[in-house]
Amino acid sequence: MHRALALENIRRLPPSQARIAMAACKKERSVDDLLRAEALLKSVPQSQKILLLPVTYACLDLAEVPVTLDVDSFETEAIAARIQCAVTSLRMIFDIIDTPDSALELGPVLWPRVWAWVHFLHENYQNIPLTSADSETGVDRVKSVVYLGFVVFAGMVYEPPSNSALISSTPGFRAVLCRSLSHLPNMLSRLRFEGALWYISILMGDLKFASQAHFIELVDGAGGTLNDAAFLFTKYLKNFARPIDWQTSPPGFFLRSLIRCLRTICGSDLSRRHDLLEALYRQDFFPDYIATLQTIHDSYKSKPPSVGSLRLEAAKDSGKDAFEFLEQLLSMPQGHRWMPKVIRAGLLRTMIRFAMKFPSKLDQTFQSFLKQLFPRCFVYPYVVDAMHEVLNDLVELLHGDGITLELKKHWLDFLDLAAKRIKLRTHLDEVLSTKLKACDNLDCGKIQDRSLFQRCSGCLAFYYCNRECQSMDWTRGGHRHRCGNTKLLLADSPLCPLGRREREFLRALMKEAYDESLNWICEEQVMPPFVQQEVFTLIDFACSPPRVSIQSSDESSLAESFNAAGSEWGDICARARNSHGRMQIHVVRIAEGKSTLTWVVPLRSSTAYLHNALSDIADMVEKQTEFPTDEDISAAVESVLQAIPSDFVEIH
Repeated sequence: MHRALALENIRRLPPSQARIAMAACKKERSVDDLLRAEALLKSVPQSQKILLLPVTYACLDLAEVPVTLDVDSFETEAIAARIQCAVTSLRMIFDIIDTPDSALELGPVLWPRVWAWVHFLHENYQNIPLTSADSETGVDRVKSVVYLGFVVFAGMVYEPPSNSALISSTPGFRAVLCRSLSHLPNMLSRLRFEGALWYISILMGDLKFASQAHFIELVDGAGGTLNDAAFLFTKYLKNFARPIDWQTSPPGFFLRSLIRCLRTICGSDLSRRHDLLEALYRQDFFPDYIATLQTIHDSYKSKPPSVGSLRLEAAKDSGKDAFEFLEQLLSMPQGHRWMPKVIRAGLLRTMIRFAMKFPSKLDQTFQSFLKQLFPRCFVYPYVVDAMHEVLNDLVELLHGDGITLELKKHWLDFLDLAAKRIKLRTHLDEVLSTKLKACDNLDCGKIQDRSLFQRCSGCLAFYYCNRECQSMDWTRGGHRHRCGNTKLLLADSPLCPLGRREREFLRALMKEAYDESLNWICEEQVMPPFVQQEVFTLIDFACSPPRVSIQSSDESSLAESFNAAGSEWGDICARARNSHGRMQIHVVRIAEGKSTLTWVVPLRSSTAYLHNALSDIADMVEKQTEFPTDEDISAAVESVLQAIPSDFVEIH
């Protein structure tokens, strides 16, 4: 036992004080005995407070911890007094051990008894009888001791590796730590609040969650569900989403602690990460996260040069970490669903402000947002709608000084792309192709208003003018064998996560990309190596800018992957061959997290004009009878495109 815990130390107090302290150490002590001993802490000099430590140690005897299964016994006078004495003793310890030095020396010795009682109080808080003395200006003393005083004590003890191993291996500690987040607002003193928050943040940022048990502990401490944990993390952020002159540390420190905690919790478990992110989204975590970023930006004020430069560097580093972590979150599968909320919460505006305050420091991080993350999400109409709401504000803000020329170019390119997508989205209902469908009886192939078609009730992907066309395709077109085999098609099916409006917007994007690249696509189809081959056009929105390419229907890696998935790809290719030149195969690819989603979207045309004209050019190229140079081929293709009849229609 440490010498500071010996009862002999009490005799070094003045006699009257020593008698009070010794009375509190007796086996038959009362709550009043201990309260009188606690009152001595206000009268003895700071250097003598440690002489009262033996009192607290004796009162926290492990043998006196009540049996938790015997809840009814808590109401008995003896057990209730024992619990109240323990609460008072803990409060005294947290008053005496008030410096990191004393905590490092005495913390490991006190830890077993302190933790045993704290854990008991945490587990049985609802059943503990409280007296009138347990309420102090509206603050529950038990909560204050267990969830705030204890966390400060644990934070001071934690630093050396030997102590951190002791604390991190204590079963149940993470539950108490997480529960403490919900009690932070009860701190009456601003400085005490910051102190508690400081140590909570240190512990959150440094603790490991190596096993599922650690994760379960944290969730249990929050309330039992992931939603509860997400609520507390969001509540933690709300402490910093407002401008305050922080005395202990700038808000960036606290945000970085939360980021480290979330990264550790998620680890490499993608399922856990996705479930936690869904819970954070439901709790409106992202607006508070961005508000905290704005506070970090504003936390740099006019300070003396040394202090100011340190704060500026801290804001830059914490901002960099925060933006990079946010990018990781939004790059998760289904991350595009969270994008409208972060856009409306001011993420892009905050990025511009950081870029102005820290020229060139965050350029690489922001380029990843501007060149990859956001453009990949612009295939979703709800993301474009959110972008529409903030575009003018961003254009105006970007006129300010401070952004490097290279990054400003990326911003301008990004805003141009956004404006282009907004224009398409705004006029989507006016785009003729979105209102049209083609009959999937390829012997008919009529293109008309979609309201005039009836849909196959089996696959929900094929449309017909009437029952006669549906019957013909069922018997002669082969739909009988393909009706349940429509996994590759962009259609209303359980395998396609896109809704009707999302599919319409994606088809409009494909048509726009196709029209912009039409000359090049036609030239590629009639030139080696694709001349007289069966090909398809890939429009890849997972790239920025979108990439259009021509690929072999038999030999490309994408075609091989389609073939490996079943017979549907072969059926689609056969339908294109039997379409009388009125169907081309187009494939669209979009980003989904770090991977991609791919669908087949046939391009249907009202006549075979373009197919026949390009086939004639291809025949001549293959026979080498005309068009000796690429320039001649390009001129021939241009001539064909210029002569397209006015009634020629193509739709996806």
